[in-house]
Amino acid sequence: MKAYCKLPNRPMWVEEFKRIFSLQENIPQVQIDMQAIVNYLHRTVWSMEYQFVARNQVFRCGPVRNLARFNAALDSMALAGRIWIGIDQKTKRRYINLNQQFFQAMSHEMAT
Repeated sequence: MKAYCKLPNRPMWVEEFKRIFSLQENIPQVQIDMQAIVNYLHRTVWSMEYQFVARNQVFRCGPVRNLARFNAALDSMALAGRIWIGIDQKTKRRYINLNQQFFQAMSHEMAT
């Protein structure tokens, strides 16, 4: 009578299949963070008909609260032309300015 039955190791192709077709592992964290911030900006800033917001407000109230990940996502969004960062010369506060063309297109996509 066997009390324990050892299963053979999984074939190598199973791990390879999971690596190739698993969505979560293939999407870089910066892409996930970018999408979360874009959705947040669209919902809370653009839909209220504002075109800019204080960077610190998005960091404190937005979906990404890790500073390194937040900065990486903003840098990627700026490189993609979705936003640009402006600095108020008097107060030295940083603002996230929304690219009107990108957010208008996003609004039209969501409406259809």
